[in-house]
Amino acid sequence: MLGALGAGSLAAEVDCPRNPAQGPRALILDVAATGTDFDQGWTGLLHNFTFATGAKLTYCLSGCNRAGNPNCIGEGSTGAGSLNGSSFGPPVPLVAAGIPLCLTYTFAEPQLNATYNVASGSFVGSIPLTSTVFVTTPAHVCPQCIGGQNFGDRGMCDSGQNAGEPCLLEGFQTVGTDVYFLSSQCLPLGGAGAESRIDLPFTTVSQSLMPPPPCPGQSQLDNCSAECICDGCPGQKPPHGGINQCCCQDGDRQPCFPAMVMRDGTQAVAEPRWPDERYPKSTNGAVLVSVLCIPGTSIFNLDFAAGLPGPAAMRLPVQETLLGPICGDGIVELAEECDQGAENGEASSCCNRDCTLRTSGSVCRAARDICDVAEMCDGRAGACPPDAFASSDTPCTPALEDPCTIKDHCEGGSCVPGIPVCGAVAAQSCTPPLPGARCGKAGLRSSIDVLATVKRDPLGLGSRGGSFQAVGFLTRGPSGQSAARPLTPDVISCRAIGPGEPACESTHDPQLQATDSKERKLSRGGSVLLRLKLNPLARRALRQSGVLDVDICGTIRLPNKRTISLRCTVDVRGRKAGGLRATSLFGSSETAPEEVNH
Repeated sequence: MLGALGAGSLAAEVDCPRNPAQGPRALILDVAATGTDFDQGWTGLLHNFTFATGAKLTYCLSGCNRAGNPNCIGEGSTGAGSLNGSSFGPPVPLVAAGIPLCLTYTFAEPQLNATYNVASGSFVGSIPLTSTVFVTTPAHVCPQCIGGQNFGDRGMCDSGQNAGEPCLLEGFQTVGTDVYFLSSQCLPLGGAGAESRIDLPFTTVSQSLMPPPPCPGQSQLDNCSAECICDGCPGQKPPHGGINQCCCQDGDRQPCFPAMVMRDGTQAVAEPRWPDERYPKSTNGAVLVSVLCIPGTSIFNLDFAAGLPGPAAMRLPVQETLLGPICGDGIVELAEECDQGAENGEASSCCNRDCTLRTSGSVCRAARDICDVAEMCDGRAGACPPDAFASSDTPCTPALEDPCTIKDHCEGGSCVPGIPVCGAVAAQSCTPPLPGARCGKAGLRSSIDVLATVKRDPLGLGSRGGSFQAVGFLTRGPSGQSAARPLTPDVISCRAIGPGEPACESTHDPQLQATDSKERKLSRGGSVLLRLKLNPLARRALRQSGVLDVDICGTIRLPNKRTISLRCTVDVRGRKAGGLRATSLFGSSETAPEEVNH
């Protein structure tokens, strides 16, 4: 295993399920930009390398709970589209013994396993890898992701297997004086050496390899002419940007491994400290270390120069992030105050998008009308309270009441009529006769009677005053024909037009006025009968079609200056009339079997 390592292809989302034990659900290890070090081989030639910036490992957690058990089991999927992707970081450029090499590391198993103690910060895990060595050229040691400058930028592979394809910038590595912009999507071309399987043990505690010598196949302990001392190599600059740890105590002070290869990890406790139920939690200062034996590469010059097979040791400062419940899964856990799933943050929910409760008194369901009431959040539950209605003694507003009723009130969320105080009925004159109508003339077939009534006492109008006015209009369908429908009953009840509805007369063409307009005063008893005569236009249409639809527009004017509009449609039938018809008012007609009015 050679060069600088990075961890995991970038994962846009941490797709870990909830922890059934209600502990943290995910652990993310972000490798720090500084302080990394990787030493390999007994000669010291491949010591003091760094890791690629932006390295990351992700594990889904289970087992640990809210307070009693801090020991978590971590499982991190690998492969295309998984939590950790297919590769352990981008390819690594390296020049060793004058040989330009591009190294790739892919996960050798479909799952990474680890244990993590959320109370102490202790981590123990293993990363199984397949290492492949590509011999390249000094000008292009590894393909680069060109076009971006920062971690996560998008660019294009400049060479290699995927030249010209899009890529995501995942790491940086310095080779000599050149900085390489690296991506796991930009893979090298060239002669590949033999693949080798390597299992990296990672931990936050100490690891060591014991002499003599520590690794199978290792030909000698080190390349020093004097003792190898681990004093940090004062005054010696790390040759590849890593950290000096052990150096030969001879003239050139070359990096080396002592007889016992050892690295010390560092545990850090995530804040706010468990069992505090607030998430996410994070640490700074944790250090993962690994000490292991690695095989040769099958490239003789490289193995000889590096001292392979031989020991390897690494230091990986990381920021640990613990993720808690999934806000939005509909399950209230840990520090979540509420969770209404997909409804979080909606106006109809009392739960915010971050699973905190909306302020008490916030409206979650507005009142539809006067007979409904607004529901408000109580600051204790995430669900909006059940729909409620105004009490049954709540008066309806003018926008909802029937103009011909008083004391309208709410029942079950609807405005229901109270006491009827006015109205009107209409019929073709004398068929049958309305109260107060004088009949007997043959010509009455060409007129319409409209009887209006007003209850003076409930309205408090006294015994005098008020009037009723009415006029009729011919109706037409959209193509100039009367609408085809069954004939209406002889006597029609007129409907009061509520506030907000268009005035009856405004919906008709004045040129289609069918009757004269009449107005008479209301009697002491509150009634009046109007007889509206068909005009020549209507009489001509009646002769042609046999049946006319006539819209009656009536207006009751009360002494208190209140006005009530009414509307109804009356069938006026000539000597020839049909049960169903669709006729032109001014052209040809189709009639059903003959019917004679009396």
